[in-house]
Amino acid sequence: MLGRFARSAATFHDRDTGPTAVEYTVMIAMILMTVLTAISAMEQTLAGS
Repeated sequence: MLGRFARSAATFHDRDTGPTAVEYTVMIAMILMTVLTAISAMEQTLAGS
């Protein structure tokens, strides 16, 4: 089972098709979540000062 997963992951990694629109959307969503979390944490820290 792990061997099949490893082969599948290696095949996925070696693809030359590049990221699709869905992958770009997921990356942007993750970046936005990180930025919003950081802003929220800074806001709470500054409000507590």
